Amino acid sequence: MRKRWIPRVGKEWGAVFLGATTIAGLVILLRLTGALQGMEWAAFDWFIHSRPHEPRDSRIVIVGISETDIQTIGQWPIPDGVIAELITRVKAQKPRAIGLDIYQDLPVEPGHERLIEIFKTTPNLIGVQMVSRGDNNWTVSPPKILKERGQIGFIAVLNLIDLLQKKSML
Repeated sequence: MRKRWIPRVGKEWGAVFLGATTIAGLVILLRLTGALQGMEWAAFDWFIHSRPHEPRDSRIVIVGISETDIQTIGQWPIPDGVIAELITRVKAQKPRAIGLDIYQDLPVEPGHERLIEIFKTTPNLIGVQMVSRGDNNWTVSPPKILKERGQIGFIAVLNLIDLLQKKSML
């Protein structure tokens, strides 16, 4: 009895195994060629839109510089003294961290010495260094004092022209 049962189960499971590996291989092949990418993006978008809206976190504040701000100040780039005043006001609220997403590699007078002093006295301030990826590697250096103190984050920016050339769109 045992001998009859084993071959029958083996043939059934062999067909299941062959079918499963064929389908899995086909899905992997389609995935590697990018044929499923549109459906993956659509499914991801659907999942993101179908989840409930999360309330805003009052602990996070984003301060931006608008065109109106630039016109009010009357200068671009924004002078270091104005940025120093902004960081001082944010610092007065006692945040855990302050991210400064402004490329500040050259002094913009007036107020550069004051900004350097703010950088020295704000241990929770993180500046940025921009690093471009692609054929034309270039960087925008961070403020020297923040780099010396290890208070730097990196931003990798794709060069749009390189990206379009690689996609043969130009």
